[in-house]
Amino acid sequence: MNKRYWGIIILSLIAILFSVYRTVSGQIGDSVRDAALIAAIYGESRAVPELVVLHQSEEYEKAEGKEALQQMGEEMAQKASMPVGEMKQIRGHWVYQTAKELKGGAQASLQIMHLSDLDNRTYVTWKVTHNRFALSEVEKLAEQMNQWVQTAGFVPQFNACIQGRISDRLNNGDWLVQPSSLLEKMLNKREAKVVESFQDDTALSISAYTPEIGKYIWTNQQKMNLQVAAHRDRRDGSLVVTIGTPIITVEY
Repeated sequence: MNKRYWGIIILSLIAILFSVYRTVSGQIGDSVRDAALIAAIYGESRAVPELVVLHQSEEYEKAEGKEALQQMGEEMAQKASMPVGEMKQIRGHWVYQTAKELKGGAQASLQIMHLSDLDNRTYVTWKVTHNRFALSEVEKLAEQMNQWVQTAGFVPQFNACIQGRISDRLNNGDWLVQPSSLLEKMLNKREAKVVESFQDDTALSISAYTPEIGKYIWTNQQKMNLQVAAHRDRRDGSLVVTIGTPIITVEY
């Protein structure tokens, strides 16, 4: 991936962390619906899924120092039936981390970061990843994640990404699938309005808004809650297809 793509990802992550994240109903169950929706949209691509990442994060209660942060983490982990974690320092910030393997091979993790010694703010991140799954499982994974989040008593920001590939190289060296046509088909199924796009010699990324997803972020003074991308793998020529809401947060 070139430096420009990394810049797009970094800016997108900043947008998730710091933009006002709107919601229609404000219910934590919206994330389950949204996860199921992007799985359905992804199914239109006919790509074989290889990775799903579900991510929920939010600023949380204050913790005065390392010991308070560790106690907060252990209490949250216990409520979610996760093992006792460990404390680490990452870029000068204390972080509590724990993880476990779920039935079926998915990996679940909890991280609580101490953001500032000045006001003792913390930031909680729940994450589920799976690389051996069917699209029909995405909704169930989101439901399981929500059960943990509800134990913490807050409504976090939700992000979901799915990635896979299409092996469409023909014997004569041409490709069967055109990335632009494929991504447009995925978006048109949900009447998504294109907000912006980026394209180079090997990749195409489209950001859009659909009213079917309740939450959105702002970009260039427009609503955005869906992103699709496709690029050619230079190793085997397969088409890697990625979808995310409200943005893609995995490498593409």
